[in-house]
Amino acid sequence: MNQTEAQKIIKDTEYLNNRILSFDNPKATAGGRQYCRVIDKKYLFSSTDEKNKQGAVKIRFKDVMTGQEFMEQLTAVARQFTKKVVEETDDVKTNLLAVLADETEPVKSVEWVMSEFKVKAPKVFAQNKDKVENYLMELWLESKITRSTFKSKNLTVFALKK
Repeated sequence: MNQTEAQKIIKDTEYLNNRILSFDNPKATAGGRQYCRVIDKKYLFSSTDEKNKQGAVKIRFKDVMTGQEFMEQLTAVARQFTKKVVEETDDVKTNLLAVLADETEPVKSVEWVMSEFKVKAPKVFAQNKDKVENYLMELWLESKITRSTFKSKNLTVFALKK
């Protein structure tokens, strides 16, 4: 891969800049998910791309739970997190924020959020019901909501950040 191709790939993936992305990772500290913030994207001539050609575009992440940084192939990440996937994720998060804006319920547990989300956005809920907790975690890491855990009651409560 040459530098011109790399610049095009970097420009085409601007939608990933400064985002938190979550991956399945059985070794992760957060219940099998790894939450990473995109730090940087760059062309490295010294690396090889997926086709074993000289020069690769890498994306640098920081694991927000452990603080460790690592690099991945940008093309592989872009295939997993397409612009459509990112837009759908943003749509789910917007719906979750609307649910959390409800002022009638003081204790917004995961179960309550799920039931309200199912009522207010049934189609979006049906497509994402297994990922709701992951999206809530991402919103918390993005500092858009608060999250409190009460170990004595085995309860996690969410609220909009004021």
